[in-house]
Amino acid sequence: MAQSERPGLFVRESTGLVKNVSFFDALSINVSYMSIGAALGLIGVTMASLPTASGVNLVVGSVITFLMIVPMMVVYTMMSRRISRTGGDYVWLSRSLGGFIGSTVTFTGMTFETMPYLALIALSLVFAIGSVGVLLGEHAFQPLATGSPPLGVFAIAEAIFGGIVALNVFKPNWGYRLISAT
Repeated sequence: MAQSERPGLFVRESTGLVKNVSFFDALSINVSYMSIGAALGLIGVTMASLPTASGVNLVVGSVITFLMIVPMMVVYTMMSRRISRTGGDYVWLSRSLGGFIGSTVTFTGMTFETMPYLALIALSLVFAIGSVGVLLGEHAFQPLATGSPPLGVFAIAEAIFGGIVALNVFKPNWGYRLISAT
């Protein structure tokens, strides 16, 4: 590439694939993958149960959590230095263990790691809707607040989760916008 040319969009000539992800898009996707959605969804549950959670120290809890994450940070740094110009578990595992085993282990792990977070987000969203409704004086939302019968809460959470999955399947651009907006 000549010095005067500026890098443009990545275009794969054989398939027409165009990569154009802004900094905000990349930041949004990575933050949402780190389960910030679960944290935001838990605000309703946390606020409802805060008076009963005496002795909770958020600073100490955050420090303990950080110390538990340090080994993972070290391993990711080592893998990034050993296999440069890659950025994910799939590449590291498939190069180390072979394509079939590496991809199977990676995507199985991602599925088992992600599913509990998605369930937690859906359930927390139901509790948050109920808590905010009650806080705003709408007592019709009381059945959705914390301590409700589980069957109704699970049914509503399943409907919310199913709606988001359907949105991603039938309108992927809208699903991408939903991820980028959060």
